[in-house]
Amino acid sequence: SIRPEAEIDGIYLSNWVDGFRDVDRARRTAGDMVDRGAGVILVAAGLAGTGALEEIAVRGRFGIGVDTNQNGLFPGHILTSVVKRVDMEVARVLREAGTPEFRSGVRRAGLAEGAVDIVIDEYNRAPLAPVQDRLDAATRELMTAAQAAPPARQVPACTPLLQGPRS
Repeated sequence: SIRPEAEIDGIYLSNWVDGFRDVDRARRTAGDMVDRGAGVILVAAGLAGTGALEEIAVRGRFGIGVDTNQNGLFPGHILTSVVKRVDMEVARVLREAGTPEFRSGVRRAGLAEGAVDIVIDEYNRAPLAPVQDRLDAATRELMTAAQAAPPARQVPACTPLLQGPRS
């Protein structure tokens, strides 16, 4: 870790999918996190994430986009974006589908398979250059980690999300 003393906090916008559309709630939540001292916020909030990233930029802090490349939204304030390369996995399955070895079923893919990655481009290449070696080492470590993250049903914080909306 670049800052081993850093604290990690997680906040859900909602206990159901409506949170992914609530730009104003995401903006307020990001502001509250900044007020409590957050220096970097990883924004996994769908469309609502744009509100959070905007608030982060206005407050002079840093964000990490999720799902798509959001590096250019607020230059100087988005450290990187974590992307899911669904296109790569669909292409892989389509290539394999025509072979005798093809088997249907659940497939898992991550960093090692190129299914997730961080984006380094013209918006963040220069600021990340001093820590690029550490990023590469962390990526290698994650790809070879012996223990995978547990399924959401085994993580207590995910329980409300898996139960659906409250009445």
